[in-house]
Amino acid sequence: GRRFTVTKYLPRSTRYGKFNDGLTATLVKADPEARLIAVDPKLIPYGSWVWIEDLGWYHAQDCGSAIKGFSIDILTATEDEAMTFGKQDRFAIVVPGDRSL
Repeated sequence: GRRFTVTKYLPRSTRYGKFNDGLTATLVKADPEARLIAVDPKLIPYGSWVWIEDLGWYHAQDCGSAIKGFSIDILTATEDEAMTFGKQDRFAIVVPGDRSL
């Protein structure tokens, strides 16, 4: 594991990209209850499970133009939650996995 910059983003918000279709980059429904994250797929393969310090396990199913290198963006339900969380430095462990899990 190593330290990552962690932020939160909203599903279906034009603030987070022009492809506001409610789907992730892997065509999974962008549901905050599903514990999905956006990652740099060159660093963390889609389908990987990622444990984030003090937050738990998340599934890497999305990416974004601002997510480069050691950054993780957690899908969340509300703008208030995303803004309150801000930008945090957290330890994370990546477990590469199959997209069908």
